[in-house]
Amino acid sequence: MTRPKGPAPPLPDWATQLVEDTTRRIQNATAARKLWNEIFNDADRRRCDDDLENAYRNGGVIGMWRNARGGTIDDALLDAAHALGFLTVQARDSLAQFVPGRRRKLDPNKPHWNAEARKLTYRGKVVREVKRPKQAYNIVTILAAFEAAGWPPRIDDPHGRQPSDETRRSDMENLNKLIEPKLMKFGCDGTGTGFLWESLSQPRAVKAKKAGKAEKATKPKKAAKAAKRRRP
Repeated sequence: MTRPKGPAPPLPDWATQLVEDTTRRIQNATAARKLWNEIFNDADRRRCDDDLENAYRNGGVIGMWRNARGGTIDDALLDAAHALGFLTVQARDSLAQFVPGRRRKLDPNKPHWNAEARKLTYRGKVVREVKRPKQAYNIVTILAAFEAAGWPPRIDDPHGRQPSDETRRSDMENLNKLIEPKLMKFGCDGTGTGFLWESLSQPRAVKAKKAGKAEKATKPKKAAKAAKRRRP
């Protein structure tokens, strides 16, 4: 995919692989015919001179999409692949973070891992930041895998480790201990093959704070009752 001007971090491995696989899946005659017959409308076809073979010959599916609906090469790749059913909304949006200038909508009910900023956000808050991605390679890879999959409740271990490998549990401990506020948590799936994430109703700190307020509120009442009992 194209990059913005100036220094930029390389695409993570998952994004590079997904882009390569997606490009290969859509840049063929079968995908072109499906796009032409099932997705394009009459106006789209007219913008391609009503000639499928010529339109496909001059740029493949990506070129066809750009002629019909505009956008950059990267936009055409993501949007055409999604329209053809080769990219989910979540996968498309995960890749979109690497397209300069593209506006995208994030699902507010799901976390989002920004690989470039190295920040995990949830419910509009940054809940985890990875300041040293090389030292936290396992954690970064797991977060990237969740992001690429669109944040389902469970994913396979992207490292492909054996079920007996206890480093999976240490990864989850290291990931969870620095999440703040405690809006979510991660865990192993119990089979030794994958990971889970779940939403927490509210931060533990908030619960503790409320409990403290409630305790303070009851003390004056108890003191008043005790004083009343001592009166002659």
